Amino acid sequence: MRRLMAILGLLAVGTIGTAVAFAASPQGKGPTTTTVTTKNCSASGKPSTTGKPTTTTGKPTTTTGKPSTTGKGCKPSTTGKPSTTGKPSTTGTTTTTDKTSTSGKPATSGANCRPQISVVVKGTLSGDAGSSSLSLKVTGGNHWAKLLFGSTTLDISTSESTKIVTDQGKTTSLGSIKSGDRALAVYRVCKADVTGTTLTAKSLATTLTSLKASRVIKLGTESNSG
Repeated sequence: MRRLMAILGLLAVGTIGTAVAFAASPQGKGPTTTTVTTKNCSASGKPSTTGKPTTTTGKPTTTTGKPSTTGKGCKPSTTGKPSTTGKPSTTGTTTTTDKTSTSGKPATSGANCRPQISVVVKGTLSGDAGSSSLSLKVTGGNHWAKLLFGSTTLDISTSESTKIVTDQGKTTSLGSIKSGDRALAVYRVCKADVTGTTLTAKSLATTLTSLKASRVIKLGTESNSG
């Protein structure tokens, strides 16, 4: 009887041990605490080290939240798009100032004007010529001088560049032309200054007086005219 009781006691202890063993969590499969550190993406597109650890308890380790839109494994950052400031600048465009300007055409009046014409006046000296001027009573000339014919005494000025010659083409001095001698003077004039409906004998004489004759030709005395 005692032996039977001992056997039953051993069986009871074994049963309890087995129940306890089944009730205990298998090694390595019980509740665990796992610390997972996830890196947050910064605005610059690089992983940030400021992310806090995410702790999961009693469950298989998983990552929490949706994938970040920036950084590693993230969607492309909009900050990476090419900047519009990289476009070629329009400041280097050639301006119209490099093109030939119509304002570069020669003036029709004044110095270096175009076109120019020759005005020829012819007449008799009313006195001896000076060193650089003479007074001529106009009796003829070319058609540009016709307003002066017969009633104008023109003061003719010369310069060092004025050619003084005889009717035979020989060089002479202005002082060799005396009162009563016939002479001819040539001017280079802006065509615009001696044309037009408002031109008068006085305005033409004023224009010629303000200029230097380009050539003076001694024609001889009045008595030698043919």
